[in-house]
Amino acid sequence: MCRADGLGARVWADGEVARGEIALDARHAGSPHHAHGGVTAALLDEVLGTVAIIHRIAAVTGTLEIRYRAPAFLGHTYQLSARLLGIEGRRVKIVGEMTGPDGLVAEAAGTWIRVDLGHFAPSPHGKGA
Repeated sequence: MCRADGLGARVWADGEVARGEIALDARHAGSPHHAHGGVTAALLDEVLGTVAIIHRIAAVTGTLEIRYRAPAFLGHTYQLSARLLGIEGRRVKIVGEMTGPDGLVAEAAGTWIRVDLGHFAPSPHGKGA
């Protein structure tokens, strides 16, 4: 299950596309006035992962490449979107982007790996271990 809500984002399915929105604030800060690049990456990871859920594919992030195009500023609202590019065996290719008031902020491309649902069971060493 995706946890973009922990970052304050709203993520939803729009047909076969995953969409999201976030208003960046102080908890997302990196350098002054800017969101941390890791926050941008986490948001894109969640929205791309939502595409697998939309397609009813149990999968985990295998690779995630982020291409930063412009800064994301605190105090502004940004949109995210992602779509399925293709499936090759266990590999699920997904692409997405984050845009804001001034246009493209970041692009993402990743490979999710299909897993069986047992992958998401609690650790045998205790919950959260």
